Amino acid sequence: MELPTGTTSLTLGKVTKYTEGKNGLPYKDKNGRTFARASVRFVELGEDYFGGFWNDKLEEGAKIDVEVYEEVYEGKTYKKFRVAKKEDKLDQELAGIKNELTRMTIILRQIELNTTPKKMHYPTPEEEGITPGDDPF
Repeated sequence: MELPTGTTSLTLGKVTKYTEGKNGLPYKDKNGRTFARASVRFVELGEDYFGGFWNDKLEEGAKIDVEVYEEVYEGKTYKKFRVAKKEDKLDQELAGIKNELTRMTIILRQIELNTTPKKMHYPTPEEEGITPGDDPF
């Protein structure tokens, strides 16, 4: 199954929170602060589990905005998720608006090229081979 791209609204199936590693010690970041990891299944994506950081929005049955992706680490492919931030959703919407505006600008330019009357060129007497002294009138 191909994973959706960008931020997607998905329904949480099974959710498991992990606060300590296999060694029994709590997970800590490089600054010594503790954190929790999560393993989740999304209803729309089948039986695959996705790993990521714990977030209080992660409740079974909840519909949340997430980004799902695959990451290769030491030769193995892992399925991961990231809970979307409000800025991510706005960035995605802004990119869509920009694409639509670009498409509309191209269409308007094509319409302008096809509807603008072309300037008529009237040749000068010199271009027609008539010298100023040869005026028949």
